[in-house]
Amino acid sequence: MTKPVRPQIQPVVQPSRRHFLRQCSALAAAASLGPVAALAGPPGVREVPVDQLSLAAFAAQLQSRFVARSSSPVAVALRLVEVQPLAPSKFAAPDASDADHEKFSLFFQGRRDQSLAQETYQFEHPKIGRFAMFIVPIGVNDPGHSYYEAVFNRPANEAVLLHSLSRALSGGTFAD
Repeated sequence: MTKPVRPQIQPVVQPSRRHFLRQCSALAAAASLGPVAALAGPPGVREVPVDQLSLAAFAAQLQSRFVARSSSPVAVALRLVEVQPLAPSKFAAPDASDADHEKFSLFFQGRRDQSLAQETYQFEHPKIGRFAMFIVPIGVNDPGHSYYEAVFNRPANEAVLLHSLSRALSGGTFAD
């Protein structure tokens, strides 16, 4: 009769404290990169400071698709449906500090089942790039869609305005 073969038992090696801490640190670092990668959006989309974007830059993209991202990994598609220049207020003094600013509103339309809260979102557009913008939900009598407004009151920079207009007319991208 043959004896049963017993498996060899490997001794348990206790990791050192240094090894344990190094492994935990690497795990924590890797876990923290997940949310950053989710917020980063697609590679190759250029960051654009919002103060470099003019009314003309947005007007050239009317009816096009933008993507809004928040701290959650969900991206929401919005369509730019209106770009509206804002007239100076009748209460504003002619010599007010913002009298020469470019003032305009953007209106976006999105799906009702993907409503967004009043917040600053990372917006992405294939021609404009990636930029942060604060939007506010607005009440519109449309059961299938949600609407949002962004209001700009920014210093008018002639160089930026001329550059945006020339790029729009040539079919290029903005903020190059």
